[in-house]
Amino acid sequence: MNSGDLESQIYSENLSKKIVYFLHHIHRDDDVGHKLRCSLGNLDPKVSIGTNILETKYNDLGFLATESFITDIWRECTNLDIAFCSTEDAI
Repeated sequence: MNSGDLESQIYSENLSKKIVYFLHHIHRDDDVGHKLRCSLGNLDPKVSIGTNILETKYNDLGFLATESFITDIWRECTNLDIAFCSTEDAI
């Protein structure tokens, strides 16, 4: 395995852990879930596009957002062409 493959694998595993963490906590009634929902709620009015912000490309609207755990996931997923799709009001 060359160093490029190893870096890619580490990056993918790290992003996977962030996504699992996000999905695990976003609907939980705990401190982490509350902070994630507040961060996401704070992001949405700033961008104000009428759709789930995570379904858009970070490159298109990310400049409007304040850096946070949510924007990190959004940017990294956009770089890999991954979008979070949800049912209405799920996120």
